[in-house]
Amino acid sequence: MKVTPQILLALTLAIRPIAAGLGAGGYCDILNTCDKGLECTYDRGRLRCHTPCKPYNGGWCPRGSTCYANSDYSEGLCLYCRKHGEDCEQDYDCCSMHCSGKGGSCLKKKK
Repeated sequence: MKVTPQILLALTLAIRPIAAGLGAGGYCDILNTCDKGLECTYDRGRLRCHTPCKPYNGGWCPRGSTCYANSDYSEGLCLYCRKHGEDCEQDYDCCSMHCSGKGGSCLKKKK
């Protein structure tokens, strides 16, 4: 059987929906695309999906962290968010929670 460009395209389109790891830290698919909001970036010898963090930190943040703008230094930084009960300094240290204060802990936001 001769492999034509049409067959390759059909295979590529069929594989994309079942490809594993298109989320943050996962491998990019055959078309070098990722889940919405992520970018395909060369990392550790392969193309992987990362949260964009331009123009700083090499343009991406690793899995489990988010990019935020540090206005004091005009740079983007990647922060690993902390879970409920973990130590924090400011609200942005916490994953969808708030910090009880400097040297405090991450607490769930009151409804």
